[in-house]
Amino acid sequence: MNETVLSELLYDFITKADYCWNAGSIIIEHFIVDEKNLASLKRLLDLKCDLAIFKDGLFENFRKINSGDLIKLTINPPRTQTCFFAENIEQILERHNSITHIPDNFIIVEEKFISWKKETHNSVAAQTYLILNKFVVNLLLFKILEEIHDETLILTFSNDSIQLIPKISCAELINHSATILKETTNILAILDGEEHSEDKVRILKSTIHSYTKNVEKEYRFSHFLSHLTEIAKNYSNNYDLFISEFSFENEYENLLAQQSDFSKKLGEILSTIQTNILAVPLSLILAFTQMKSEPSDQPLIVNTSVTAAAIIFSTLLLRLLKSRKITLHLLENELIIKKKRFSTQLPKLYNELNSVFNQLDKQFNFTKSMISFLRVVT
Repeated sequence: MNETVLSELLYDFITKADYCWNAGSIIIEHFIVDEKNLASLKRLLDLKCDLAIFKDGLFENFRKINSGDLIKLTINPPRTQTCFFAENIEQILERHNSITHIPDNFIIVEEKFISWKKETHNSVAAQTYLILNKFVVNLLLFKILEEIHDETLILTFSNDSIQLIPKISCAELINHSATILKETTNILAILDGEEHSEDKVRILKSTIHSYTKNVEKEYRFSHFLSHLTEIAKNYSNNYDLFISEFSFENEYENLLAQQSDFSKKLGEILSTIQTNILAVPLSLILAFTQMKSEPSDQPLIVNTSVTAAAIIFSTLLLRLLKSRKITLHLLENELIIKKKRFSTQLPKLYNELNSVFNQLDKQFNFTKSMISFLRVVT
């Protein structure tokens, strides 16, 4: 028997009649038979609907019912795990009081809600019921919670295990509906994704544990729901802090690598400068030794040539120093940008990076002083 087909047909049937509920059964006290509803009755019976017909106070066989008869109907709607036909959300919660085990499909007549038809999903209570079930099931899938005997959940964190009984009243469901619909989505949005998955689970376990550990077992799940906003906010903040620290570690490693790169580049500049420093006295000595004073040696021509060569050498050396100064300036600007980024984005952790920046500053200042000295000498 397709219970969803039967339930949907029954829903259409009773909503066109004057019915009432009595202890879970549907009663239609005065039902006037016509050709159309007679066909619907037959279809319900063909689908094995638990339906009793009374005429003049006596039980009557369907085959003896004719159009125009006044009858009374008593219907026991489907109420199984496959499909649960209910007057209101309270009837579902009475039978399926654990939020981890809800019916596969259900109809709530008062809310005009049919779980397998999205166009009927206007009931806040029913939607909250489904969302809360999805949330708790996800907590089980992520192994944040574990289900043990008699539908009890257990949360284990830091060698401490606490139990939660996942039952909820209709009043709690309605009172916390806005919070449940919003915050469960926010929490699951963080949990989704493979990145840092183990840490996400650990942080959420820690957050739930801290909010519920001091509450009695019977009230722990209700307390969890009533503080869901704080739990979601705390979880988000703790995860953001973890990500910040994780990012800092990566940035710190990158900065150390960049420090090595900066030092290498500064070393190359300094090596060039040191070579140039050696070249200055050597070139002066060479120039002076090439100077002539005897008339027979044509001193004017020789000395003029030597002087010209020295001037050309000095000019080239100055241009080389200028090029090295520009390179140094670019590296220094890059370092300043990095210092500013760390000081604004990670101010609490900036002190830990200060030694790296200070060391690079000293290298820059020494290299700049060497360039200035050489420019003066040249």
